[in-house]
Amino acid sequence: MGIRHRPFYRIVAAHKEFQRDGRFLERLGTYDPLPREGVKHVTIDLERTKYWLSVGANPTEPVAKLLAKAGLLPPFPRTEIREPRPEPVPGPGHDNDHEGNPMSECDEDGDDDEDNVDVEEAE
Repeated sequence: MGIRHRPFYRIVAAHKEFQRDGRFLERLGTYDPLPREGVKHVTIDLERTKYWLSVGANPTEPVAKLLAKAGLLPPFPRTEIREPRPEPVPGPGHDNDHEGNPMSECDEDGDDDEDNVDVEEAE
């Protein structure tokens, strides 16, 4: 349903083995997520929805949120917003100035002294 950039959804009762966009048992309502005049438009046949819930129908998460707002289900639990993780701190002995830089002039022990250079002097 809907057109490009203008979604529109049907709320239906379907058997769990039916394809998502395929056959359904009964149409229970519609949902237009784009607000018109500041209001999102939702229609739900409350009696039939109550019937399907009473016989064991399991709503999807988006439909469960809509049914919670309509008062048919308990309020949908909100997801906790976690604080961002702190940046990892490198342990002792890690010198990040030269790490991963192939053009670095540092030797293996992390300093740029020339203690491992063998030089022969010509006379």
